[in-house]
Amino acid sequence: MRSDAVLQQLEQDWRGAVASLPGRNLAHPDWLRTMPPPLPSRPAALFAELEDTRRHWLELREWQGLREHAESMVNAGWSYKDLLAHLASWAVEFHRQIVTAAEGREFDYEIPFQPKVGPTDWNAIEVARRREMSLDEIFDQFDAAFAASQELVLALPPAQLTATVRFPIRMGPEPLVGNIPRIVAMKCWHNHYHFAQIRQRLGALLERERE
Repeated sequence: MRSDAVLQQLEQDWRGAVASLPGRNLAHPDWLRTMPPPLPSRPAALFAELEDTRRHWLELREWQGLREHAESMVNAGWSYKDLLAHLASWAVEFHRQIVTAAEGREFDYEIPFQPKVGPTDWNAIEVARRREMSLDEIFDQFDAAFAASQELVLALPPAQLTATVRFPIRMGPEPLVGNIPRIVAMKCWHNHYHFAQIRQRLGALLERERE
């Protein structure tokens, strides 16, 4: 059990880390070409990165234009709701991965990526599983998974955070080798990439409707 003083210091640390994060102009197309630097292997810094991602997610949840166009197509295959379901599916998978890594267990499955595309089959299955969910259920699922991930990274000692892990993501012949901070950075960047995509494309659609 952590003392009140330790908990207060942790909160002060992560809030300071949030304030020091670089600005993300998700409406600017150049942001999509900017890969993030590696994250510090400190619990407060990882919590802050996850908190920033949750904040942008909650902003999308409050966007009435997104709710009104949830069934509109964002690309040839997915609606905006499908894309949000995609993000929720990865939030759940992300939490599963850091739990497994933190417990020192090996992964008994793989998520193969196709060249330059991603895990097409895995994505399709996970989005289809969420088609009957309401928009609010999708928002809730993402937020619950990220909140649980935040609590976990705050609780992990440095040795577990930095331990080398063979994750189930396979972008080539071998699974991805890294640690929990690397996975946090990848997952948060993936979310911000799609946040920017939603804001740019839906923003353009709403602008056309106003003309």
